[in-house]
Amino acid sequence: PKSRIKNRMLAQIVSPASPTYLYNLVLGDSGASSDTLFGSPSARPLCGVISNAAGYTLVHVSSEERTVRVSDRLTAEAVACHLSAYPPAEPLFYVPSPGDQSQSLPFLPSNSDKMRDGPGSKVHVRRLNPSLYFSSPKEGISEVERSKQCIV
Repeated sequence: PKSRIKNRMLAQIVSPASPTYLYNLVLGDSGASSDTLFGSPSARPLCGVISNAAGYTLVHVSSEERTVRVSDRLTAEAVACHLSAYPPAEPLFYVPSPGDQSQSLPFLPSNSDKMRDGPGSKVHVRRLNPSLYFSSPKEGISEVERSKQCIV
């Protein structure tokens, strides 16, 4: 009996956090695949902002690099500058302080504000329940680890 040649396929989920569709770039015979990979848009990170008494905590999740970076005790200006320099994939997760009823980050222009059309004006913000972060902390878990668990 003859052995059959196996047909291989590359499966992938394409999202704003991972925008490059690799079909036929890795398994194809064309030599142009490496040029296409270098010219493709880079993946945007998923981001979450947690508002607390010490300032803001920014959680940066890179699915391409498989890393999570947490920056805490940031000012509103520092978070706004970071988000405009490195636009996140949508949605931007926001955990407000307990008692804060705002639906979005106070330093980002709202989508309804037509006069302010700049970085951050098109960011879709998803507000998370503050109890995800501010509920009674478990023993032995740092604030950084709680921030990761809340956003990731």
